[in-house]
Amino acid sequence: MTPKERFDCVFGSGGVSPELLVMPLIMTRAARHCKLRYIDYIRDPLLQAQAQFAICRDFDLDILATTSDPVSELAALGGSLVWFDDDPPAPDPLKPLLTDSSDLDRLKQPDPRGANRMGDRLIAIKEMKRLGEGRIPVLGWVEGPISEAAVMRGMTTLMEDLIDDPEFIHKLFSFNVDMAIAYAEAQVEAGADMIGFGDAPASLIGPVFYEEFVLSHEQRMIEGIKRLGVPVRMHICGNTTKILDLMAQSGSDMVDIDSVADFEAAARAFDPSIKLLGNLDPVREVLNSDPESIESRLDECHRIAGDRYIVGAGCEIPAKTTDDNLLAFSRYGHRLSAG
Repeated sequence: MTPKERFDCVFGSGGVSPELLVMPLIMTRAARHCKLRYIDYIRDPLLQAQAQFAICRDFDLDILATTSDPVSELAALGGSLVWFDDDPPAPDPLKPLLTDSSDLDRLKQPDPRGANRMGDRLIAIKEMKRLGEGRIPVLGWVEGPISEAAVMRGMTTLMEDLIDDPEFIHKLFSFNVDMAIAYAEAQVEAGADMIGFGDAPASLIGPVFYEEFVLSHEQRMIEGIKRLGVPVRMHICGNTTKILDLMAQSGSDMVDIDSVADFEAAARAFDPSIKLLGNLDPVREVLNSDPESIESRLDECHRIAGDRYIVGAGCEIPAKTTDDNLLAFSRYGHRLSAG
């Protein structure tokens, strides 16, 4: 089967693929595979597409991913970035986009199809579709409401806002959801087969704040994306154990479970129709491990999740992961029946 045929079995018809989907989060590892500096990988969407295609081809992976960093939308909004040669860019901590809550009133939605970093992702998607010839699904990406808020406002200030200014938080999150849905629409038009989103700060605020401030906005975003006709992948880094029951109400079709979260609790919390990926520790159990140990841990996760399991680590595959260790993921997923 081709990766797209496996993908359609799992997400299109609601059936079960005879082989497990292998969809680890690959970013810096793709650049390293093609001997690219990460800054060049990010700034040139054609290079990014070529690197993704090369690593999928050479390691038998099942997704071409446009995931690269959490600040594409921020850059298109006019935010200041700090760039690094071999790591993802970050928001400039000395120049937050929203220094005051009133700044949001002057902020306009960016053009997701413009000559900006959001538009670059569309170029990458189109090139990935061309290179994959329809045989490999393409993962588009947007930032979730609290993740985008953190890069716009600064993490510490945002945490204070959650307590001091709930009205502003809901207004800011609503702005971010509108932006994410519009961006997802442009990516689907460009050829994305699935939209993922990151919302890492959600794991830091606890179940009470998550339910009060984040969940309803994620639900609206996910519903809006699913109306475009593609499945949604949720990725929240960190220990999400205490919010798993709430995450299960989000409407996502697939959820990544980080290594510090309880994978067995996740399997209990989510409906059996929701696909689960994870939850190997990217450093201890992937980078600093060996193929046999990786396959053993994947087998453990597979037994916990059952037929809905999707092969991957808890978060991004580290850039210096050996070829043999990365090959262990596809070797496990494609040799075994999901039944």
